[in-house]
Amino acid sequence: QRAFAYSAPSGYKPVSTATSLSTPTIADGSDYFETKLYTSETTISGLSFSPDLVWLKRRSPSADNGIYDTVRGATKLIYPNAHNTEETGGGVDTFNSDGFDLGTNALFKGGGYSFVSWNWDAGSSTVSNDDGNFDTNVRANTTAGFSIVQAPSMTLGTKTLGHGLGATPDMIWVKRTSGGTEDWYVYHSAMGTGKQMRLNGTGAEESTTSFGTVNSSVFSYDPNSGDHIAYVMHSVSGYSAFGSYTGNGSGDGTFVHTGFRPALVLQKRSDTSGHEWTIHDSAREPTNDVGLYLEPSTNNAEQDGNRRDFLSNGFKLRTSSAGVNADGGTYIWAAFAENPFQANGGIAY
Repeated sequence: QRAFAYSAPSGYKPVSTATSLSTPTIADGSDYFETKLYTSETTISGLSFSPDLVWLKRRSPSADNGIYDTVRGATKLIYPNAHNTEETGGGVDTFNSDGFDLGTNALFKGGGYSFVSWNWDAGSSTVSNDDGNFDTNVRANTTAGFSIVQAPSMTLGTKTLGHGLGATPDMIWVKRTSGGTEDWYVYHSAMGTGKQMRLNGTGAEESTTSFGTVNSSVFSYDPNSGDHIAYVMHSVSGYSAFGSYTGNGSGDGTFVHTGFRPALVLQKRSDTSGHEWTIHDSAREPTNDVGLYLEPSTNNAEQDGNRRDFLSNGFKLRTSSAGVNADGGTYIWAAFAENPFQANGGIAY
């Protein structure tokens, strides 16, 4: 490319991402989501925000996933790959202004191993929310489209729960944390209301009496008795996106448009059972093609496969693996940005 020989006529401008696309709400995805890698550190720092959701995983050898959040409080552990109730155990011992301190839990520190942490910002305060027919405690970041919803002491019977985002969620993860063991249940807008999947399982999409209502104020949920926690997300242009795609069964795989270069992609085949959830991120493998993945639904060590390119406006599969690109297979996904497409510069086609 080269500069124009003459100025554009009055009222016109060059066709490029810098001039033809609107300025994104979030110009740098790491202001609200970031992956941090660590080995022997006991204090993880350098984030642009104080994290509210921290997801930890040892890369090798095998070990459970662990989630901590600021609403339930530091040291309160739940396992994405298990139906266990909440435990008190020092993975995240303290949340700090730019990271967190690790406690004594050997699953998430030491031993000469490598670890990954995925970190989200859910805003600055937790407030009571009475938008639904069951009151919740909500910590919401409306700019980033992410909230943490605590529903304490729930009883049997469908409830509506306020989520505080002011926009309709695209994805919701719900976990019962007390009162008995129970799976994680996942709503995704590509499946629609009255459907769910299980974060700690390999099953296909299934019908449910939960998630019958999902709107800009509340979502409905049919609980067993006990405390519950939900992580609620909606798409923010240039920062987060949620959708589904159909595989083509080719090594020259399906391209999925996100509108940004992904920093993380979470996905699952939804039309048939037997396939794990996977997470790929640009921190563990910053150059294409990206193949290192971890499984939220298992305690497996990091694996190499399900390869794809992370592009300026999406990701493209580079494998025919049935887990991510079977011919005619349906896959749901969630992605968070490294940079929005507009910020990458270049020509818009």
